[in-house]
Amino acid sequence: TKWSKKEILGHLVDSAQNNIRRFIVAQYEDQPKIIYSQDHWVAISNYRNYTLPDLISLWFLLNKHICHILEAMTPEMAERKSQSEELHSIKWLAEDYVRHLLHHLHQVLDLEPITYPYTTAIPD
Repeated sequence: TKWSKKEILGHLVDSAQNNIRRFIVAQYEDQPKIIYSQDHWVAISNYRNYTLPDLISLWFLLNKHICHILEAMTPEMAERKSQSEELHSIKWLAEDYVRHLLHHLHQVLDLEPITYPYTTAIPD
C-alpha cells in the first residue's frame, strides 16, 4: 500500500534510527548485520496519527545526531563495514542515506521526483 506523507516522514525517522545504529555499531563490531523491515516499522509506529510538529522535530533531531556522529568519525572508521541488504562501508551507507533522504523529501514536499538510487555522485 502507498504511504501517506506523514508515513513517509516516519519512514525517514525509522531510517535515521537504523542508520544511527549502523554508524555506531560498525565502529566497534566487525561487519554487524542491521536490517530494517520498513513496512512493519511504519505500521507499528502509527505515523498517520503522529502530530506533525512532533514528527518533524523527531526527524530533525535524529538527523542532527547523525551529523554529530559522522563529524566525529575518523576516515579509518568510515571505511569499516556494516551489512544491511549488502556489505558496505559506513561512508557508503552515509552517502546512500542522503540519496534516500532526498528521494523521500522530494515526495513529501511535492518536488520533482528523484529516482532512488540515482547515479549522481555526492562530493566528498
